[in-house]
Amino acid sequence: MKPEAKLWKRIKPWFNRHGVATRIENTATSGFPDVCFVAHQTTFFIELKIADGYRIKLQPFQIAFHTRLWPYINRYGDWFFVEMSDKSVRCYPWNYLQDFPRNKGGVVSLKGIPHEYTMENQDGFELWLDSNLRKTRS
Repeated sequence: MKPEAKLWKRIKPWFNRHGVATRIENTATSGFPDVCFVAHQTTFFIELKIADGYRIKLQPFQIAFHTRLWPYINRYGDWFFVEMSDKSVRCYPWNYLQDFPRNKGGVVSLKGIPHEYTMENQDGFELWLDSNLRKTRS
């Protein structure tokens, strides 16, 4: 099982207690986010990543898709969930990542980039969800 699939298997129950979450394995549209999650009439697109130290790799199609998606989605609906070496999951909204420099291979260093939440369990996920649902309604 690939690392991102293992991450999804671990966190999927957190999503399904609050809405409908679908992992999207898409070969037709490169760059489409890994997860579509709908809860309380709000849609979230989530990219799953496994950090190598403090680095993640963004594919050119992922960058292009999220850049195209950003103007049309609620600004709290486009996220990167990154599993760190300690198995915690850091949550980065796309707008935090889009302006940081990438090397030619698409690698982004997460050092210095603030993350909104660190989730290690269901409680952390519920704080993330509750906060973002409140923001979408304000």
